[in-house]
Amino acid sequence: MDTVGFHDEPELSGEPEEKFEPTQFTSTPFLLRRNLTLNELLDDVEDNVLYITLELEDEHEFFELKCTKVIGASREAGLSCVNTPPSDLLMLNPKSMRFTRAAIGSWTFQSTRDLERGSSLFVQMGQCYSLDAVSSDSDSN
Repeated sequence: MDTVGFHDEPELSGEPEEKFEPTQFTSTPFLLRRNLTLNELLDDVEDNVLYITLELEDEHEFFELKCTKVIGASREAGLSCVNTPPSDLLMLNPKSMRFTRAAIGSWTFQSTRDLERGSSLFVQMGQCYSLDAVSSDSDSN
């Protein structure tokens, strides 16, 4: 699966010029886990907040995300999650497990060698699934 986005090459000389070009990035699989420690420690600070850890599987990078409840299309409840400082945004529908993930900045290159310089923005969409359900299915077969 590819991830769509835009990339701005750095200017070699002269005045900076913003010129974002459409680009395809290689999608990176990720894991989401509820961060029970932060949920426990920060539970009394804010109500209706969920803390999760996003791990990029291929790069073993971790992002701590703070999720708040939002109302999405068709009045369905969803989660809007962001890290601090904000660079990654994850929108998740807990009912259908569909997600949209976006990132912006010079850290979004997803191991694409020809895009290592400059800035970029990407948007990734897809379907989440529970690893607990997968391991239960494997055990029963």
